[in-house]
Amino acid sequence: MRIKHVFFLICIMQIWVSCKKEEGAGNEESTEQSSAALSALEKEMLVLQDSIISYREKAFALEEEKINSTAALIDEVENVVSGYNAATLNAIQDALEKMQSLRYDKKSLGNESVMLAYDAACDELLSHLNTLARETEEFNKYVRANLLISDIIEANNQDLFVRKDYNNYVKEYNEKLRDHNNELESIDNPQISEEKYPLFYGEPTS
Repeated sequence: MRIKHVFFLICIMQIWVSCKKEEGAGNEESTEQSSAALSALEKEMLVLQDSIISYREKAFALEEEKINSTAALIDEVENVVSGYNAATLNAIQDALEKMQSLRYDKKSLGNESVMLAYDAACDELLSHLNTLARETEEFNKYVRANLLISDIIEANNQDLFVRKDYNNYVKEYNEKLRDHNNELESIDNPQISEEKYPLFYGEPTS
């Protein structure tokens, strides 16, 4: 009887140990899946953040190009171009100074009034450039002046697409920040911004 009793206890212990192993394996598997999900979210946030910063810097670079090319154009017209209207060149200079004073940064780009004022100055500049090219006799023969105007116009056109792509990345990042707040807190990665990024022209009203 004792032998049977001992054998019975041994069997019970083996079954218990086996169950514990399976339970432990299940917990490890669940932990691994959870860690993988967090890791995937962390990677997504970092990739989105890199894209946001990259496109924001592209936007800044395009504004820098518009400003620098306009300054170079003014110098080129004053020293090379003949028969230009001084009042038109002064208007271009005024528009440039407005752009420089109203130029946005990574925080003010979400301020609609700042952006509207800056873009209005850009539109004013483009209008004066068109007037300069139209009213200056044989303006087409001044190759560098024409190239500078083309650079300004191209930078302004590219800006629209860069801002759109930036906004798309920001929307996705901000939504994940809102929807996965608890998971992101558990990740605790200082490289991931806990604050929403501003959209060009701010949050849409509808």
